[in-house]
Amino acid sequence: MSDHTSLVDMVDSMDNNLEDDNALNLTRGTLHAFFQRKRSPTSPKRIKITAENGKSALQQSQVKKIKREADAGINLGLGPRPSRFKLKLMLSMPLDILFEIFCRLLPVDILQLSRTSKELRALLLHRSSSYIWKAALVKISGLPACPDDMSLPFWTNLVFDHHCHGCLASNVQRFNFLLRVRFCAKCAKHSLLSEWDVNTCLEDKKLALKCIPFGVWHSNHKRCTGADRDKFLADLASAKTNGTLTLFVEEKKEALERKILHARSCEAWLKEVNGIRELELKSVRNQRATEIRKRLADLDYKLELEFLDDVDAGLCTTLPRPNISSLIDHPCVNSLEPLTERNWISIKPKMVRYMAKVNDLIIQEVLTRSTNNRRGLILDAYNVWRVQPHNLERFPLSAPMPRGVDILTIPEVEVLINLHPAYGLDLKEDVLACFDRVLKDNVNFWRKRVMRRLLQTALNKGACGDITELPITSRFHWSVHDNWLRRAVVVFRCRQKAVPNSIGGCPTMTEARAPLLWYPHFLRHGCTSIRERRPDEKRSVNDALSTTNQYPGTCQTPWNKDVFELDEKASRATRNILEACEMDWEVATTEELDARDPRVVCLKCTYGARCDGERSFRVWTWRDAVYHCLTAHFGDSQVKWECISPADAIEARRLDALECAKRVPQSSSQLKIWRCMKCRDTAEDSGRMTWTALQVHFIMTS
Repeated sequence: MSDHTSLVDMVDSMDNNLEDDNALNLTRGTLHAFFQRKRSPTSPKRIKITAENGKSALQQSQVKKIKREADAGINLGLGPRPSRFKLKLMLSMPLDILFEIFCRLLPVDILQLSRTSKELRALLLHRSSSYIWKAALVKISGLPACPDDMSLPFWTNLVFDHHCHGCLASNVQRFNFLLRVRFCAKCAKHSLLSEWDVNTCLEDKKLALKCIPFGVWHSNHKRCTGADRDKFLADLASAKTNGTLTLFVEEKKEALERKILHARSCEAWLKEVNGIRELELKSVRNQRATEIRKRLADLDYKLELEFLDDVDAGLCTTLPRPNISSLIDHPCVNSLEPLTERNWISIKPKMVRYMAKVNDLIIQEVLTRSTNNRRGLILDAYNVWRVQPHNLERFPLSAPMPRGVDILTIPEVEVLINLHPAYGLDLKEDVLACFDRVLKDNVNFWRKRVMRRLLQTALNKGACGDITELPITSRFHWSVHDNWLRRAVVVFRCRQKAVPNSIGGCPTMTEARAPLLWYPHFLRHGCTSIRERRPDEKRSVNDALSTTNQYPGTCQTPWNKDVFELDEKASRATRNILEACEMDWEVATTEELDARDPRVVCLKCTYGARCDGERSFRVWTWRDAVYHCLTAHFGDSQVKWECISPADAIEARRLDALECAKRVPQSSSQLKIWRCMKCRDTAEDSGRMTWTALQVHFIMTS
């Protein structure tokens, strides 16, 4: 009675809320399900558990029972859907029709079909069905024939399937045609053996290495399978027992040669197939990329696409390089799925966001190009300003001058560089007027700064010792640094160990030491203002800052004193030479020593014997004497020198000129090192040149 009352209440409540036919149908279905539930028993049948039926009763009680609705209108979605197609019906077909169908399949299809049911497996693996496998393998162009010692199903499984032969793991790509196995990394570790793992006597091991196939697996080390080793050793023992060892070894060697030839042909076929497949995939990707580019161009993204092409070609001037993927490498583009309208709708928002990022990079690229163009304009204006007559009188070409990259660091010049791209820059009115106003003081300031830094390097106690002691009153008064650096005892050496070859430049690593530098050569030394280009700026660095004509792969950099170090040994040797010439080493300058041009004799080489007019000694110029002390005597500060008389010095100079003319029959102009002062510190500057190279330079730049 209670059940009937609840049913009536439920029907009344449903009738009050019904508004359409769908609700009515749902109510009828619910009622039908309710009555069906009432007809079913309230509890399952109880089973008495005994010793005989305990296991089966327990298993039956654990089976999950699913109650399905009797009404087809209510689909609860419980349980798997029944299969609509059955392969077992194929066996009811006539065999001639069935085999004709099989012959039109590919090898991988027949292989998968043989694994669907026991009946099909027995049918396809029967000996009479071998022509089906042969017909399928013939369809593969260029595939080598199945070896005589392998079955057709096993050969098909090796070539076309991708499961491990040991643990049956899927998607295993590593296999070997010589070993005829496909192993995953774990199985290969346990199933493959090296040459050292053939544990047998020495004679049997030699035979095994000649008869067992060893293939390269994952590295340059050769491996063989444990099954091949065990089978060979068992057959070898049987051959020894039967007395057919020689015949057995010959047969194994011939079989191994056939395997090697067959494996090579298979590897060549696989390489060709992979190449064709790679081209097909590349064609699909390119076709998809072309269609996406066309759709982006229709959305007015042509400028962004051109910028991406410039980035791929290395023509982007922004440094460091933009951290953005190429269009062809974008995940939405680099796909093997052909582009459809539905697919384009799904990736369109991502591509629009990608183009927005590219647009931000374009703005940055425009600013960078504008800055580089103005830098080039300012550098050209500086070269024009420097050779003007009134500036040549004020700043002679022989005097050290800042390079173009040093000019770019002047605050007034930086203001011109950082102007908005929309603001035009007039060469004559803006740049030259700025140079006339600020460069006079800035050039002098640059010289003082260079001298100050060099003086700081020379006054470093750890580098110069007591040879460069200065009075306290002058050590911190920078007005005297120019005169102090002119002293002959101030000798610098370049720290750079390897600079691209150039006449008079620093040596390469194969040479012993860098050249010694006196005033004013260390002010013009090339290593102070050059650096190697980074790989990402090979094409983007401003051409006006290039120094490729002097040192390949380099460009200008602000003047750097860190390339110098004070050579203490050379300074002490110069001091000893000045004392031998009776010159005050504290005030003697390089110009004064060059003007006097003394000749000295090394007393250590003469074992203390002085010039007495009876014996001949080798005489040195003062610079050559310093090099001699460093190379022959390792910079020994105890080496003493004797300055020959002025008359003997004149005779020595005459003999030097005669000896030089004998060895090098050239004019004095051809022996000198030249430099074009018009092109100095520009991109056309060829640096130090011979007379012949200078003439060629004039022809090329005129």
